[in-house]
Amino acid sequence: MAVHALHRAGFTDVHVVATQAVPDPDFPTVAFPNPEEPGATDALLALAADVGADLAVALDPDADRCALAVPTPDGWRMLTGDETGVLLGDHLLRHGGYTDPLVATTVVSSSMLRSVAAAYGARYAETLTGFKWIVRGGPGLVFGYEEALGYCVDPDAVRDKDGIAAAVLAADLAAGLKAAGGGLPTGSTSSRSPTACTSPRACRCGWNRRRATRPPPGSAAVLRRAGRWSSPPPTCWSCAGPGSGWWSGRAARNPSSRRTWRSWSRWGTRASTRPARQPPPACPP
Repeated sequence: MAVHALHRAGFTDVHVVATQAVPDPDFPTVAFPNPEEPGATDALLALAADVGADLAVALDPDADRCALAVPTPDGWRMLTGDETGVLLGDHLLRHGGYTDPLVATTVVSSSMLRSVAAAYGARYAETLTGFKWIVRGGPGLVFGYEEALGYCVDPDAVRDKDGIAAAVLAADLAAGLKAAGGGLPTGSTSSRSPTACTSPRACRCGWNRRRATRPPPGSAAVLRRAGRWSSPPPTCWSCAGPGSGWWSGRAARNPSSRRTWRSWSRWGTRASTRPARQPPPACPP
């Protein structure tokens, strides 16, 4: 059914894992048939590498969950549920032409979708876990997701997580980025950190012009005061996020050293420490 849906959407160059293409209640090729489980997507990633695919898509047996993988210089990498959710939400808000849209996620998922919604002037809701709550997020809902690979990309048609619709939307996103000379993210990020993306909606960060979303107003000034840099700090989430060692939230001096500043993430965990006056690192190419 997923292949049929992709074909109807115009994606005809689709390859399937032959040993997993026919329903089998014993699931003999995997230990547990959930794309989140280690090893469950090994056969898919091997096929993607063999055929030189642009995107790999894994669905669970009842096709309500969707996992994506992208090619990197070091091989294929699975995207987290939060990374995929933010990318799909951004794609819908950018191209959907909605009036006063609402996007929603859950308390256990990343809050990055809040920043994406703000960038488009959309409303944002945070609900309890589960799609019975997400789809009740409020009027005008156009997208909802939770980190466990569930995405509701067309609430007017299916008010629940729908892996097949998410797969079609992901293929549309990948095709659009490829046509624009970009691609889906390849950098390694945590489920709580933002995603690097070669989206046409790139920010104007002086440290990396390929990153996607700007930090909240005033955060750059916090970084500048904390580090006392002669040059301005990075101004995008990916350059200033916990994974990069620079953070655009609260910063406090390490009491053990006058020359060290400790950056704290918005969730209260330490991101890293850097000597004062040390300039930000260069963004990766």
